Amino acid sequence: MTTGPTPPEPEVPDRPLEPPASGDRLLLRWTLILLAASLTGAGWLAARASASGMTRMVLDALLNIGFGSLIALTAYRVVVRFPFRILDLLAIVLMLSVGLKLTLDALQSASRYALVQMGPIEAREQIGTVALWCLLTSSVLMAGAALGLRYCVRLKLDAPSARIAAIVHGMLFFPAFVGLFAFPALVVSDLFGEVPNPDTQLTATYLLLFVFSLYVMIRNGLFLIRSMALEDEIKTGSGSGT
Repeated sequence: MTTGPTPPEPEVPDRPLEPPASGDRLLLRWTLILLAASLTGAGWLAARASASGMTRMVLDALLNIGFGSLIALTAYRVVVRFPFRILDLLAIVLMLSVGLKLTLDALQSASRYALVQMGPIEAREQIGTVALWCLLTSSVLMAGAALGLRYCVRLKLDAPSARIAAIVHGMLFFPAFVGLFAFPALVVSDLFGEVPNPDTQLTATYLLLFVFSLYVMIRNGLFLIRSMALEDEIKTGSGSGT
């Protein structure tokens, strides 16, 4: 008795408990999301317009925290698309801790020197603003962690030191990109500005941070070039094999 060929096993979807959404379902989902966001925003504006000062402070804090949490959730969903190891997770958590500490120090310094219009960051009315800045910092670093994990996947990095280096450089990509333009402006402002006695130590710190930002951008550029070259090699190999 002969048997026919064994039928191929069906592919397991990425989310077996959640069937892929069709075009109509996806459009309906985003329509409902936008409608709910519009109604929530209109209700928030109406409540804030007729509220007292303390209630407005609470509403502003809720808005800042909710907006920052949404961005942080989006960055988290991007990170979990890539496989990671326990050492990768430890490196990400350590970088997040350092980034949040630097964010709080920067806010405290900016508030002390009246660079931003806000009171002391430890004040109760500043909880929404501080939470928003911390969530934005976490989101930027998490997006960079996703970039670093993509380096690990594309370049097939297995050594722990190589993976941690790729993740750290990826997490510093967006801050370094901003610093590449911000720190030279601060150096020029200190050297040629109207400040009578500029702090030379602070100017030297800005210059060192600019050099560090340039180094981080160069390393990320090398990672991106290697990833693109590897992708071209894979496409060329698969084309020649067919």
